[in-house]
Amino acid sequence: MRILVLLLCITLSACGWQWRGQSEPLRFDVVSLRGAEARTRYDIEAALLKRDVLVSDSAPIILQLSRERWWKRTLVVDNQGRSAGVELRYTIQWQLLDPAGPPLTPKREVLLTRVYQVDPTNALATSDEDRLTREMMRRDAAEVLMQQLDAESRQLKPIEEDEAP
Repeated sequence: MRILVLLLCITLSACGWQWRGQSEPLRFDVVSLRGAEARTRYDIEAALLKRDVLVSDSAPIILQLSRERWWKRTLVVDNQGRSAGVELRYTIQWQLLDPAGPPLTPKREVLLTRVYQVDPTNALATSDEDRLTREMMRRDAAEVLMQQLDAESRQLKPIEEDEAP
């Protein structure tokens, strides 16, 4: 039994699997954050800080957020024609920029979709469900963005703070 557990642990560590919530440090230490709604910026800044990345306006790299959009559509209706199921979609574009030069990465996009049930007789519960789903999607989008940033940051050359000409 111990050998089976050991083999499972080795297999999981070899494929890069990690516990949910465990964060991988990014390849840069400081970044400037621009664009998007305040709540979105807050979630992204929290995800960056969790990875030991400081957010500063004077950073050598800019994380530009743009085209943040929400779509909501009815998927299911009840026998009286009222909404009983909703699909919520969220997208945000991002790009790493060099303040003094060309973009460091092409524009990338995070896209999330969630489906939830609606109680047509309880409007308060429906609005709470929508609000909570949006909050969770913003946090999830920040985590997906961190994974994308990690992949893109591996492609970047190191930026020296005091490069001598």
